[in-house]
Amino acid sequence: MTKGECVDELSRQRPEYGSYRTWLIALLGLISVLTAAVVNVSVDGWRPQLGALSSESGVTACARLILTLGGMFAVGCAISIQPGRVALLGLACVTALVARKGFHPAWDSGRMLAGFAAIVAGIAALLMALPRPPCWGEPACSVSLCRHLHSGVTALIQRLALVQ
Repeated sequence: MTKGECVDELSRQRPEYGSYRTWLIALLGLISVLTAAVVNVSVDGWRPQLGALSSESGVTACARLILTLGGMFAVGCAISIQPGRVALLGLACVTALVARKGFHPAWDSGRMLAGFAAIVAGIAALLMALPRPPCWGEPACSVSLCRHLHSGVTALIQRLALVQ
């Protein structure tokens, strides 16, 4: 490879070996989260009332937690195996959205984490779906770094000018 060539690393790293296993892991994670969400809706309802919540330390609550966290972990492992697959990132977004219903209603921090994971996976899927010209990565990073350093130096100069 010559110095001037630009190579799309993600397209080179798409092995067909393991693709079946990756999708199997991701789909098992989605099924696990779906099971937790169905149990949650059947126990506490679609819009649970605060006074009528089930125990957050009961057997069903612990089972929901294990199913939800295990499913999200499985989908995360599938993404780490093949991070460049847009459909896999979309599945992760859907899994995180379903995971919001998988957590017990009293565990709002888990619901917020799942919502944030859905946003990140959705944005990643959109960015990976955009067409990429072959040689724009390095100049874009260079321009971004130069803008960042320029703004830092400008802020420092303005601050020094205000001090004097």
